[in-house]
Amino acid sequence: MKKFLIASLLFIPAIIRAQVLTPPGATPQTPPVISPPATNTPPDGKTLTTEQAANILKQLDQIDTAITKNRDTALGGALARCIKAESSQKDTLDLYLACYRTEHFDKLNLSNKDFTDWAKHNEEKLKDTEFLYGLWLQIEFLVIAIKAQDAENLAPLIASLQKFIPKEVLAVQNASANSTDGPLKEKPKGGNVKISKNSSTGQLVARLHENVRQSEFSKTLQLKDILKREDWEYEPLALGSIYEKIIFPYLLDKKPADLPAQWDTRIKAELALKQALSTEADYALYYKEHQPMMIWKKSKYLLDHQITPVPALAAMLNVVRENPTHANAPDWVKELRQAVNNAQPPAPPSPGDANTPPPAAAAN
Repeated sequence: MKKFLIASLLFIPAIIRAQVLTPPGATPQTPPVISPPATNTPPDGKTLTTEQAANILKQLDQIDTAITKNRDTALGGALARCIKAESSQKDTLDLYLACYRTEHFDKLNLSNKDFTDWAKHNEEKLKDTEFLYGLWLQIEFLVIAIKAQDAENLAPLIASLQKFIPKEVLAVQNASANSTDGPLKEKPKGGNVKISKNSSTGQLVARLHENVRQSEFSKTLQLKDILKREDWEYEPLALGSIYEKIIFPYLLDKKPADLPAQWDTRIKAELALKQALSTEADYALYYKEHQPMMIWKKSKYLLDHQITPVPALAAMLNVVRENPTHANAPDWVKELRQAVNNAQPPAPPSPGDANTPPPAAAAN
């Protein structure tokens, strides 16, 4: 069985790599020939004639068209490969092996034996269910990111993200619950996941913490420099950023009435993820400090955007009342006082106000 697996690993990447590097039906794009500007330069040699400027601009348009066509071809080819890989965990692994071999063996002029030795050494990891599921979730998130690059209608992608988030959170919860190494540890800021390299659950979390632009898939499919949409998030487990950069702005524009419920969904997901990645004692401390902050942030957002402002003020008051010893309590009181004052209608002028005209003057 092991010999059969190694033999399969040896030949599958070669087949997939041939498909990866040249999208189906694609032909190499020949850049336009650039002719030199006309020579009728003005005597001072510092300015362009009208003909020269028109000629250069025309050539730039041709170059821009070729660049866009090449980009679209690369993006479309990569999307087709990733969609195919998304269809099953086996297809995901096949594409991963092809990409890994291209980046770490072919580009270094290493032999087939080197790849076979690597595959044999990593056989247990490559068959691990958590590792495979992590790769599968990663490719699913990458497909969404590719589709988002030129999308004007984000509705289908928002729906995809709303389905993906609970799926990945549940995967981490299950991995943590089934771990023989104890609770998983979360990734520190600027660092790597603090779990054993040999832990299968660690492999799952590592895949979901990885920016998909830096993944093995993106390297070989040449997506690193194509996935440039700025109002997007490329790390699957960056839940807060996914909501704040993508989901909430869309809902604010298109479906503001859905925002309160989606804020609750976000808070629930972030707390569930934190609980799965923490010890019981650490999570209790985290919940005590951060759950009120999350409710306050939600209420402040709804108030600032005038979405259920009165219930938002009530929720903010409740946060302050229930958490008087919280480190943020003094600032919350100041913010809420100001918000209440701003929410009141202007006070009517008093009868003795010097700026109020007498009744007779007002009648005239």
